[in-house]
Amino acid sequence: MMWYCRMCTSASTFRVLSIPASRQILPRWSPARHSNSARLFSAKADEPPPSPAKGERCINLYPDVPRGARTVQVRGTNRRNAVIQYLRACSVDVNYDYRSWAAHSGPWRNLEVWNPRELCRNSDMRRILFPDVLQVGVVAAGITYYNQLCARDVWLKLDTDGDGDVSTAELKAGIDAGLVEAHHIMGTDFFIASDMIMIGTTVPFTLTSMALGMVLAFRTQNCNARYNEARALWGGMVNEGRALSSRILALVSNQPKDSVVAKNAVHAVKCLMTFSHALKYHVTTDGHCPGLKIRLDMTDAEVNDAKARALRQELETIWDYDNPTELAYVDRMLAPEVANWPLHVLQEISEITAKVLMKPEAEGGAGLAPHHVDTIYRSITRFQDILGACERLYKTPIYTGATRFTSRCVWLWTNLMPLALYPIMGPYATIPSSVIVGLFMFGLEDVGARIEQPFGALPLWQYCDGIDAGLRQTLAQHQRLQEIPR
Repeated sequence: MMWYCRMCTSASTFRVLSIPASRQILPRWSPARHSNSARLFSAKADEPPPSPAKGERCINLYPDVPRGARTVQVRGTNRRNAVIQYLRACSVDVNYDYRSWAAHSGPWRNLEVWNPRELCRNSDMRRILFPDVLQVGVVAAGITYYNQLCARDVWLKLDTDGDGDVSTAELKAGIDAGLVEAHHIMGTDFFIASDMIMIGTTVPFTLTSMALGMVLAFRTQNCNARYNEARALWGGMVNEGRALSSRILALVSNQPKDSVVAKNAVHAVKCLMTFSHALKYHVTTDGHCPGLKIRLDMTDAEVNDAKARALRQELETIWDYDNPTELAYVDRMLAPEVANWPLHVLQEISEITAKVLMKPEAEGGAGLAPHHVDTIYRSITRFQDILGACERLYKTPIYTGATRFTSRCVWLWTNLMPLALYPIMGPYATIPSSVIVGLFMFGLEDVGARIEQPFGALPLWQYCDGIDAGLRQTLAQHQRLQEIPR
């Protein structure tokens, strides 16, 4: 078992929560990693944690991130075919540390990407190879096979003496008669004939390559802009959450620890932690939860129910489910009639501000000055803006007409390329040359497709961990500062 720390608003302290082993993927606040912080957050740190309920079924919530890893593979939408699921899996860049940066900028970085083991394990390479590049290889192989059948017929025509072999004189006679055209490349001799399927010039591909490159660059740049905007939005949420929690706790620091105001202030900070977790599930298929299997044939109600179960388990590290008030709030937020969990969280903070923080001290409130309340509401509005911007990115792709046009152009260009490569490269080099060209073109196209929905390519669970860690630190420091006379 691993110990996680959880806050308890009833006494403005923290209690230790026992998390089953199946959830021990990314430990957040365990004594093994954060012993000093764990002692701050636990009122009874020396007592053993309670055991989980018998028969409790836990979901594996977080991807396993090895030390120094730069990317991890995520499941994404669950598919019935395990082979397709493996071939179409996605990877996510995780938060970098000094080990990751050392590997990322190391002197052997350009050679390591061609390591056979790395290529086989790379999910991005598998996504490019199947099915797009595989189809290009099949087309190139079909063209080569047909042309070789034509070459066999021409060979029989050139063998005028019937000895089963074409002499130099017979080949020269065929060339003079216009039956074949001889070529030599990379130490091999081959000939082409008029009956073969091919394009005798590369001019059409040369003329369209620049336009195709511009189309791909336009799409990739727009998708990258969406990716950068999504990262900036979550970064702004981290900053705003720290600022708002610090502001609320500082403004109520003169209140007793067990007062209604102090409890509601801690409740508001917990809501700020909850907001990031709720938003993670709101803008992704499965919240990057490995144990959550979302299938394409599931109804919206089934998907929301599955997400709600995972989110409820995830919020155990924030809310005290033994406290009826906190459990009632989680139940209220995850009720079937609540369609937008992050919006529900922001409304809770707004209600606390209006009914507790604005209320005069004579009536049991915090009695905050109007300009302080205005600052809090401005922060809530910024959270509303972040929520709306994330929903815009999630629900609105790049104009689908442009995306389909780009896909058609890349598909036609790469699948017609073997026709122009055959008379230049011959039967032996046409297939590998076509596959290499397909890797370049479909690789560029897949980069855009992968980050067009940016939240599936960002380690949102790590951002949530970072927000939780910052706000827990703020709460712990707030409790210590209250004990220091001023």
